[in-house]
Amino acid sequence: MNDGAKQREKPRSDASAFFGFADRFLRRIIAQIYMLIRDLDPDITAIVTSILQPSEQSRSFDFASLADAQEELSDIRLQFERCDMRGLVGKVSAWSTAFEEFKSLNSATLKSRGNKRAVALLELQSRYCAVDIAINCAGDQADQLLWDRYIGAFTDMLDYAEKAMDLQDADVKGQASCSPQFHMHSGTVPVLYGIIAKCRDPTIRRRAIGLMTSRPLQEGVWNNNLVLGVARRIMATEEGSLGPWPASCKDIPAESRVRSIAVAAGAGDHQYMVGYQLGRGWRWEESDYIADCV
Repeated sequence: MNDGAKQREKPRSDASAFFGFADRFLRRIIAQIYMLIRDLDPDITAIVTSILQPSEQSRSFDFASLADAQEELSDIRLQFERCDMRGLVGKVSAWSTAFEEFKSLNSATLKSRGNKRAVALLELQSRYCAVDIAINCAGDQADQLLWDRYIGAFTDMLDYAEKAMDLQDADVKGQASCSPQFHMHSGTVPVLYGIIAKCRDPTIRRRAIGLMTSRPLQEGVWNNNLVLGVARRIMATEEGSLGPWPASCKDIPAESRVRSIAVAAGAGDHQYMVGYQLGRGWRWEESDYIADCV
């Protein structure tokens, strides 16, 4: 190849890399928005499906980097969120096997604080994803009691969340504590929200709330103050008639558990109607500010 051809090839290569990066960036943001508001706008599913192509039904994984592992896990999660359950249990199992192999082969290069945090986040996210998929593949997604089987898994998730947040704190030591820590990728916030919303064990719920309130975080489109308001209202709705503290998850019957939430415009400006789907139907309440009472 002559020098002129090489010079023409390099811009094309750079452009290809740039557009590949842009595509991955936009796909992550679209996926985060979808996961955050899918319950609030049913039409969002059709829009996202038309933008993001379905994943392959089955495949093997071979990670060259932590970023590769994150990309593949995000694709699995997005396929699940689209209610495309084809081969998901096998994909999660294959991902976990490949990730363990990757950690074993690259243990010497995963000792930095940043890499340790990335590993902890992937352990956290993959465990929640595996539980969520297992429950929804069990045949009765409406059975909220199924979540009670995974108390041990939720405890492990909180251990990984705490480890990731402690490593993050070490990275930002010296910065103003009142300033939100921003990350483009979703990290601990959506998983902590999921744990509070779905795990009815009172100790685990309150530990997750403690972690979420311990520092301000903005992870992509996920703001911990906003989703914390949502999670607290779900918990209050479920535990409201049980006194200050239920003894265990068994104290919250299936008909009192929130299956999903919905938000509709209220009568005036900045007013909202917030609905909670329970076993006996929907319960609605009015709110002036969604972050305080969703």
